[in-house]
Amino acid sequence: MSKSPTLAVTSFGIFWDRDTEWNSNKLYGEHLPDPINKKKPGVVNFANQDAVYLLHYGREIVYVGQTFGSTAGLAERLRAHTRSPTLHSRWNRFSWFGFREVVHDESGGRLGEAHLPTGFTVRDLISVVEAILIEAVEPRNNRQGGKGFKDLAYGPVSFAEAAKKMKKGVL
Repeated sequence: MSKSPTLAVTSFGIFWDRDTEWNSNKLYGEHLPDPINKKKPGVVNFANQDAVYLLHYGREIVYVGQTFGSTAGLAERLRAHTRSPTLHSRWNRFSWFGFREVVHDESGGRLGEAHLPTGFTVRDLISVVEAILIEAVEPRNNRQGGKGFKDLAYGPVSFAEAAKKMKKGVL
């Protein structure tokens, strides 16, 4: 479950380059380092993350989509947009907000189940939507970022770097 009892979002990536190395079953990321707690939990494959995602052209949001359950995972949806006649050349970055739990253990990171925290309320839902919008849109007057998202950010990792880190068992 996410670190905040009020948020259903468990992980996110902001403005990942479309040229980030990925395919329909691999989309690696690693937890961004925290300046206070330097521990970095391992590489996670987010290809099948249940998520809300945005396609960007520069800073402009050109498309908003979702993945969930038995539908195509995040990486497969992104792949479909590279082949779409209306979108294939109209986006160069993407952001995503994941709802499946990220589980870190001695073997690295993996995705668990998507579920709402116990006692999740409408107020919590409003907080999640607000936090997603603040992180995705980056309005100039919202300087603090999405509330509760501090430790949930992930950055992209190439296949070679992911393989090296998984082989070493870097956590």
